[in-house]
Amino acid sequence: MKHLITFAVVTLAASSHAQFVAVSTNPYAWAENAGWISFAPIDAATPNDIDATRQPFFGPLNANGEGVASGFAWAENLGWINLGDGAPADGVQYANADASDFGVNITEQQFDPSVRNLTGFAWSENAGWINFGPFDPSVTPAVGLCQPGPVQARIELSSSRLRGFAWAENFGWINFDACDAGQFVFVRCLADVNEDTQTTPADFNAWIQAFNTGSIRADQNRDGLVTPADFNAWIVNYNACTSIGS
Repeated sequence: MKHLITFAVVTLAASSHAQFVAVSTNPYAWAENAGWISFAPIDAATPNDIDATRQPFFGPLNANGEGVASGFAWAENLGWINLGDGAPADGVQYANADASDFGVNITEQQFDPSVRNLTGFAWSENAGWINFGPFDPSVTPAVGLCQPGPVQARIELSSSRLRGFAWAENFGWINFDACDAGQFVFVRCLADVNEDTQTTPADFNAWIQAFNTGSIRADQNRDGLVTPADFNAWIVNYNACTSIGS
């Protein structure tokens, strides 16, 4: 019996089960007083690949549209920025009441599931707490907005990028809202292995190439290893990324 696998071509419309990472060629946010911050840190041992032990992940979300971020961003002037350990105490979101359970939470907007708000706190050993909000809507950073919109940090799936701002008491605003290419954080579904911000059958060929070279992009089950088990994980991630409207 023959089994047909049907692929859909979509942009970042995805189910809540989808996980997102930064596109390695466009991973930067700008802090006015601290410089560039990368959300796709490079592995010093393999300069052409992402650091598997620290790569930031956004999601997945539960049935109520709630989830967390995890991993580390890197800033040359600040060092590592911890977004959370991926294991909130209540199993849903970080409480952010103290240092024992902190991190950046993700919440799907009720009336626009293509937008996922980022709230809570990240931590930098060299710069202290970084606040992702929520912020008062009247707050306006003294830095440029790409387009009129809220200050709230968020994942915007329609444009495949982060938007808004985060605030650090010790160095000011982090701007996710720059317009120019190379100056904002593009995000992709984990199954989008060729990093074109679309999840298509071409990503299967890209996964094979990544697997054959041992690239961390082939690690679809996030165990830090590249093994045949990642093929099944890629299928699961692909289906999550292409589940429009779910």
